[in-house]
Amino acid sequence: MKKREIILITVCFTVLSGVTYALIGKDFSNEKDKNQKIEILQSSVSSVSSVSSSSNNSENGIDKIEATDSTGSGDTWDEKVKQKEELEKNGGSYPDNYVKENPPISDEIADKFLSGSTEENNANESNTNDSKKATRKYINVNQQIQQKATTCAPTAVSMILSTRGKNISQDQLALEMGTTDDFGTHNKDAIRVLNKHLFGYEIPANNQDGYRIATVKCADQNSEDLKLFKERVKENIDNGYPLYYTIDNSRMYDNRTGEHNLIGNGYLTNSDGTDIEYIYYIDPSPYMQDAKYGGLKKVTPKELLEAMIPCMEPNYAW
Repeated sequence: MKKREIILITVCFTVLSGVTYALIGKDFSNEKDKNQKIEILQSSVSSVSSVSSSSNNSENGIDKIEATDSTGSGDTWDEKVKQKEELEKNGGSYPDNYVKENPPISDEIADKFLSGSTEENNANESNTNDSKKATRKYINVNQQIQQKATTCAPTAVSMILSTRGKNISQDQLALEMGTTDDFGTHNKDAIRVLNKHLFGYEIPANNQDGYRIATVKCADQNSEDLKLFKERVKENIDNGYPLYYTIDNSRMYDNRTGEHNLIGNGYLTNSDGTDIEYIYYIDPSPYMQDAKYGGLKKVTPKELLEAMIPCMEPNYAW
């Protein structure tokens, strides 16, 4: 471990220890003391965030960061999550810069993603002059954060619909999908409602356009499942239709559990343009937001399918 990292950990530990000491023995039953508790917690969050941020900036050159994987960094993430929950429970505010650092793509592409462009041609290609170069294609999406713990599916569908000019709230979609607080949403219901709003029917016939659900059984490099998945990603994104993904959080993120839904909005090919190397997606979870990139991240196709397989409903919709 580097000397600088040891110093950083020591400073963070000292800050958090001070918070613990400040809270021991205090009675926060009345409003004045409750506000004092919130101020102490907020001060701690800002201090830890500041130390961690300055460290990462100096070592990584944050302004020059290119694409990174979906897990990101953040040695104090567990402490931050606990403090966030404590702040919200006691009515405190959540600092805007208090996020897990996870820049998934370059600044130039991220700015295009986050601009919410409404260009007529919503599917964009970064390299068009030479088919033998890496190609990045993506669909502009106005990002949303899910409002409830179990509304990731309605949020993903709401974002998909918005790319086609249909603005329907998470709450309305959750009602139509039969979303519950204990389970969430079944994929068949999410896609049924998506098709209803987008095409006018819930289940498309063989000769009709519409989203269809695929079940993933194998993520091996040469598997038919992976081959088909990449073909479908390319077809959808090229035609301006985002995909719907279901993942096991524990396979994609550290210290996260449960099944979760994402929206797939792009891909990046290899250097000669012959195969998809990375998938771009947007995560609606409030815990997975970056200060600049929001929920936008990237992952390899194989890693994404591997995160689907353990799910009760190991699906994607295309």
